[in-house]
Amino acid sequence: MIALSVEGLRWCEHAGWLLVLCDPRGARRLQITLSLPDAVTLGHELAGRCTERTGLYGLIGALVRERCRPASVQFALGDAQRAKVTLVVEDDDRRQAFPVSTADGVALAVRASIPLFADEALMEAFAVSVEPHRAAERETAPGQAEIPAAFRLALGEPN
Repeated sequence: MIALSVEGLRWCEHAGWLLVLCDPRGARRLQITLSLPDAVTLGHELAGRCTERTGLYGLIGALVRERCRPASVQFALGDAQRAKVTLVVEDDDRRQAFPVSTADGVALAVRASIPLFADEALMEAFAVSVEPHRAAERETAPGQAEIPAAFRLALGEPN
């Protein structure tokens, strides 16, 4: 499994809102299309604002932190060549995987400090290389991404 970090949300005139995840070690970027409601909710969560789901993310985060083994949010190549996202909780004797939406999985990971991973098959199929100068920037400022002006407007923030 490949560890991922959240680079942010981007607007693409052809695909709409994209969640951008980064594999800093392999200098690859994974972009996943989100619906507008999921993008707005995730944008609020990434900005640290409360949403109607924040309490749920906090509850789930508290429950998985109580387990003896850490949980993770995992992206895998699913049917029909699409990403599938699961919350994976492990005990000493078993592994449970709970399907979640992309936005919920990422928001939960951010709110509850749960690591994000992707399988190599998904990365091979859909990840794109990051330009070398952008990879160097990301190493000096991990997790920093500018929020596009259009998204700030959707969140009700001034430009």
